[in-house]
Amino acid sequence: MVLGESDVDAVYEACARTEASVHRPVNPTILTPEEFAAPSGFLDKVRGGPAVAVIGEPPWR
Repeated sequence: MVLGESDVDAVYEACARTEASVHRPVNPTILTPEEFAAPSGFLDKVRGGPAVAVIGEPPWR
């Protein structure tokens, strides 16, 4: 999951490189902070599970 302003092409290129490395599909979900803050069953599940911040801190912890 990618939060914030992102270069969509760069995100998909990074996912393709990661797929080649881990031999598993990597499907990004790109959300604005407003979209992430909205009520959602999917996001409740994400917020409740483990997370690894690559840049910054998880905004819900």
